[in-house]
Amino acid sequence: LLHGSGCTRADALDHAAALADLGHGVLMVDARGHGASDGTAMALGWHGAEDLVAAVDWLDERPDAEADRIGAVGLSMGGEEALTLAARDPRVRVVVAEGAGVRVAGDVREPGWFPHLVDTLTYGLTDLLTAAAPPEPLPDVVAALRPDQRALLIAGEGEGTQAAWYATAAPDRVTVWDVPGAGHTRALATHPDQWSARVGAALADATGEEAGDRQ
Repeated sequence: LLHGSGCTRADALDHAAALADLGHGVLMVDARGHGASDGTAMALGWHGAEDLVAAVDWLDERPDAEADRIGAVGLSMGGEEALTLAARDPRVRVVVAEGAGVRVAGDVREPGWFPHLVDTLTYGLTDLLTAAAPPEPLPDVVAALRPDQRALLIAGEGEGTQAAWYATAAPDRVTVWDVPGAGHTRALATHPDQWSARVGAALADATGEEAGDRQ
């Protein structure tokens, strides 16, 4: 379970509780430079997938975790990290990414020439001024998901168009839940029963379980 930028794992406790109620074991991770994790924080999460391989390694070695039933649930920056992790690591069978947004210029859908120039300069300067290398654009990340991997993109108010565009990169592997009236990463808070039902079904479908069975 991966929190958003500027937050820590403690900010995702409600999501952890909802996943536990569905019968899933939950590993809560502080991103680099957040909470109890060392290093320098990177608000765009460019280090995320690199760091999170260690979390998957840790799960892979636990006797109470099954290697073919590992998933990642991420909020905002955490959702972007989760998608990138899955594209790089086939052990991640399913991703639930809520509020995945824009982190490099290639994530911007059909920009005009001036916004494209601004985005290119912004993310180019970010690359020069930080030790982190920019990750692949999210459309490329989604397209790289393997045939046996699945993703659910949860979009709050105003985020549906972006999520739907990402989904077009792999329509056979990605579904979108456009949540009416929900703010950014607020789907659980505003629609708790629907969140549990949809997320539970997505995790169960990808890991061969009935919704509510123990992960």
